[in-house]
Amino acid sequence: MKKLLSIVLAMLMAVCVFSACGSKDGAEGGEKASAAKDETYSTGAFSVTVPGGWKAFPVADVFAEEENAIKDTCLQICKGGQNEFDLFSKPYIQIDYYGPGSSLMTPSKDWYDEAEDIAPITAGNYTWTGFTAEVLDNTVAFLWTAEGEHQYQASVYLDAADESITIDDEGFLKILGSVNP
Repeated sequence: MKKLLSIVLAMLMAVCVFSACGSKDGAEGGEKASAAKDETYSTGAFSVTVPGGWKAFPVADVFAEEENAIKDTCLQICKGGQNEFDLFSKPYIQIDYYGPGSSLMTPSKDWYDEAEDIAPITAGNYTWTGFTAEVLDNTVAFLWTAEGEHQYQASVYLDAADESITIDDEGFLKILGSVNP
């Protein structure tokens, strides 16, 4: 059951990435991130610092009626990424925002293989809790913060075909510490 769920999630992620390929760089909801310096990226619902060497990619809203619609509550940030296809071969973070009136559903360790709790991470205005797990032979950290009315979840794909990061990575911590509504 866990492997089937992992395969379904991976296929859904691939559909989202391919759907976003038709949108313009720095789509209407955000600013394009440069590899040379840190920049602020705004989705419209939240903003985040994208460190130099990382690149932000808006996420397609596959359930929207209009073509090339972007989800303003979700963003993918890839280390060393140049285009959306790098999300398959490089470490990246997906941040999901749950604003006032929304309900954050935290993932369960029971859904994953080799799940292990991690120590809470305090970055910026939030303390993030979560765990790491194996998903399709990759290590993923699932983190969330539910402090106040603005809640976030970060799915961090720590290792990939080309390279890997850790939860102590300077760029990763800069991203977590900069998340703001």
